[in-house]
Amino acid sequence: MTIRIVVIEDHALMRQGIVGPLRAAGMEVAAEGDHGSQLMSLLAAHLPHVVLLDLGMRSGLFEPVSAISRARAAFPDSRIIALTSYDDPGYVQEILRAGAQGYLLKDDLAGMDLAAKVNEAVQEGRVFSPRIVEILRAARAPQLLFSTEQLAMLRLMSQGCKSSIEMAGLLRLDTAFVRIQVALVYAMLNIRGQFLEHDTHRAAAVAKALEWRLIVPPATDTSQEGEPHDAA
Repeated sequence: MTIRIVVIEDHALMRQGIVGPLRAAGMEVAAEGDHGSQLMSLLAAHLPHVVLLDLGMRSGLFEPVSAISRARAAFPDSRIIALTSYDDPGYVQEILRAGAQGYLLKDDLAGMDLAAKVNEAVQEGRVFSPRIVEILRAARAPQLLFSTEQLAMLRLMSQGCKSSIEMAGLLRLDTAFVRIQVALVYAMLNIRGQFLEHDTHRAAAVAKALEWRLIVPPATDTSQEGEPHDAA
C-alpha cells in the first residue's frame, strides 16, 4: 500500500523540507496546503491516510482544536499529526483530546525519520517528539500518548493475559492488529521487545504502565479478610 499524505504548512520552504523526504521514501504526497482552513476540503478531495498539519498560521482565521475535532468526526480513517513549534502543555493536551494522533515539533525534524513516524501512525500508533512525551508525563497526562485500545491491552496484561489470540478475542480485534499495537506500546514505554508472549518484556511493560499511572494495580481479593469465624 502506498501511503497517501496531505501536508498543510504555510511556510513554503518548510513545506518543501517536509514533502521531499516523504516522497523520497516512496510515499504519495497527494496535496499541499498553505492554510489550516483548507483542512476539510483537502480531506474530502484526497481521503489521505495521514495529514501533517501546522497549527500556527500567519494570516487568516484558523482555530486548530475545533478544526481537528470536526475533521476527525467527518473523516475518522484519516490520521492527523500536528507538526508545530508550540509546546505549551495545556495546548498539547487540547490538540490531542481534539483527536490528533501525533504531535511532532519542527525543531526535531532535522534528526527525525518523518517517513517512519508517518508509517507508525498509519498502523494506528501515536507519534510524538521526545519532548512531548516528557511534557505529558510531567503534566500527569501520559494516557494521551496511547490509544484506547492500547490502554485496554495494558490492563489485560496486568491481569495476566499473555496470549495475542486471547487478547484479540477479549477486545474483539484482529490478532495481527493486536500484535502490532503491543509492539508499539512497548516502543512507547521504551521496552526492548515486541511480543506479548515474552514474559520478561510483558512484565516490564506492566511495571512501567503502573509507574506512569496508565493502569491501576489489579484488585486483590480481600473477601476472606476480616470475616468473623463461627464459634465452635
